[in-house]
Amino acid sequence: MLFYLHGFSHAETAAQLGIATGAIKTRLHKARGTLRKALWELWEEQQDMTTTTADTDTALVRVRIDGVRKNLRLFRDPLGTRGPCGAVATAAGAM
Repeated sequence: MLFYLHGFSHAETAAQLGIATGAIKTRLHKARGTLRKALWELWEEQQDMTTTTADTDTALVRVRIDGVRKNLRLFRDPLGTRGPCGAVATAAGAM
């Protein structure tokens, strides 16, 4: 949450949570793997329920996390008046 949504670095996230930077990297890696597996299973389930025809308007879109983070910052602060994380870190923000 701190790393992706608030834009904290690995070191900043580790400091907020009181754990080692390596632990942050490991947790993020494992979380991305878990999310990838869950999304893959959901995608496979939806593929079984739908049929593909030539006139369908839906298409899969490839999205990268860095693109989501960039767009989230623009959404929160379209004029670019805030800092890189978009908000001041507080203890309540550390989820």
